[in-house]
Amino acid sequence: MSSDPEPGTLRPGGRTARVRAAVLDAAGDVLAEEGFDRLDLADIARRADVGKTTVYRRWGSPTGLVADLLAQMAQESLPRSAAGSLRADLTANAQ
Repeated sequence: MSSDPEPGTLRPGGRTARVRAAVLDAAGDVLAEEGFDRLDLADIARRADVGKTTVYRRWGSPTGLVADLLAQMAQESLPRSAAGSLRADLTANAQ
């Protein structure tokens, strides 16, 4: 049985990647400006200049969209340290 791909991961250099980037940028802007409780998928689609059905189909909910945004932010962050223990790793990564 095959598992579904993560949202926005198909054709990483093509239209899918551009749509994902535009939607995640718009979501980040709304979160910074208005907070999670004001996150509306239709508004995000309008800001990203994509169809709202695209946003609903790929992310399904504001929670799914924010989860993808956080995953992207984690991937783009600095490389993580491996200091040998959980405490040392957390301390090194926090610094």
